[in-house]
Amino acid sequence: MIFIFVGVILVALSLSEDSSKESCPRDLTLLCGRDGITYANECYAKRANVGIQDVGPCEENRKCRCNRIMIDVCGYNGIQYNNPCLARCHGVENFTLGKCDVIL
Repeated sequence: MIFIFVGVILVALSLSEDSSKESCPRDLTLLCGRDGITYANECYAKRANVGIQDVGPCEENRKCRCNRIMIDVCGYNGIQYNNPCLARCHGVENFTLGKCDVIL
């Protein structure tokens, strides 16, 4: 169960690393978003445009058991995920292998 939270936190920490935005603090204040995804803190949830449902991690989502193998993918939404499984857990079915291009 801890591996699920770690994987979700890794995705939350890597969401939208846009240099034009302020970076989010790396403190862990686990929050359950309205999308059922656990975010590292409020900043990362806001970057994903997700409201907070509850304080603490979301209950285990059995359909989102992902390994920790890092195979970066870029979702059609422009958000980079650590592997295809984590992209699918966020509802992203269309993605390309590799990191997202940074557009300035």
